[in-house]
Amino acid sequence: MKNTHSSFNATFFSGNRRKLCSLINGTAPIIISGNGLMQRSADDVYRFRQDSNFWYLTGIDIPGLVLVIDKDLEYLIIPDLNTNQKTFDGEYNMDKIKERSGISEIYTEKGGWKKLRTCVKKAEYFASLPPPKPYIDCYGMFTNPARYMVNKKLRGINPDSTMIDVGMELASMRSIKQPQEIAAIKTAIRITENAVRQSLKYFNKRTLSYEYELEALISKEIRFVGASGYGYDPIIASGPRTSTLHYQDNNHAVGSNDLILFDVGASYQSYTADITRVVSYGDITTRQQRIWDSVVDVQNYAMSILKPAVSFRAYENDVMLYMGQKLAALGLIKKITSENIRQYFPHAVSHSLGLDVHDLYDDTDFVKEGMVLQIEPGIYIPDEQIGMRIEDAYLITKDGAKKMSNNLCSELNARKLF
Repeated sequence: MKNTHSSFNATFFSGNRRKLCSLINGTAPIIISGNGLMQRSADDVYRFRQDSNFWYLTGIDIPGLVLVIDKDLEYLIIPDLNTNQKTFDGEYNMDKIKERSGISEIYTEKGGWKKLRTCVKKAEYFASLPPPKPYIDCYGMFTNPARYMVNKKLRGINPDSTMIDVGMELASMRSIKQPQEIAAIKTAIRITENAVRQSLKYFNKRTLSYEYELEALISKEIRFVGASGYGYDPIIASGPRTSTLHYQDNNHAVGSNDLILFDVGASYQSYTADITRVVSYGDITTRQQRIWDSVVDVQNYAMSILKPAVSFRAYENDVMLYMGQKLAALGLIKKITSENIRQYFPHAVSHSLGLDVHDLYDDTDFVKEGMVLQIEPGIYIPDEQIGMRIEDAYLITKDGAKKMSNNLCSELNARKLF
């Protein structure tokens, strides 16, 4: 399965830039910033991850870049490197950057901003992405400041100019996957499925005692075949931790009769998989099997109604009500209301998949052919120390949803998964 050849080339990225220009349909310069490096501790930095929109338009994984499209002229502004950076990190390969992105003009910081300043000073409008808030409360996280810093510079050059937000245009573009993107997601899925199958062979021999041992085995299999790693931090949750949706400690001992929920996805050529299963380390109780069968049934129902022209909101509501029937049958709720259902099923049924595990799309719009969507129903019962979720990727075709992750069976018994 080893294959690191990239099908993403200058044709792909330049095509995305042309499409964005056509959607804006105006003469305003387009200015898109990449991510910057983030401090990890002292003089150490986190492993760099490029802003997905910037990568989608350029394919370049270098921090601190700015893309400018001014009518027929397009260029990159690249940060100057000091002596320390050149010594420890190496210098830029300009030829590779040009070949990869299809952008022939690259300017250093001083020259590039001088050129951009001339353009912005006389521009009534410029098209860009608004900077996020420094801190997002609902996620409890700080954001990358690179976009804010670029926007601040632009405002300093021309405080009277108006920014056109291109976020919806990029969301529309990225929500419909091109053949290269679908192929990359499929490969990421195959790598993930194979890693899980290989890892659970050790699991079934009962040679694993801790959650992190299963994570380590999956990690090894993912990297060994050429994937860059995980597309998001993996979840390996056992016992009572299965009902914590985004549990990521992955360090507890696994009990002899624990359920183990794993939510993992390999990253391949910048695109991620996203697969969730629950398996039993010991004997499966009748109650556990009933809950699992209910979750699988909800996933199958969601797949049956997910097709082009269906409203996302109507789809989510229909599946939620169907889940309500299952929860009532399990004796968890008496009345099927949104409030009661959300006690045990607190998240959305579906989300888009691509460069990000929660990729861009408009959830107020309609399902469209070419989308790649996850279906992930779950039932979480902390009082019973049970969390059940199943998750797979589906490609939306003209005939409906086609399951992309087909090589892991939907069984609670780990021995039947491979």
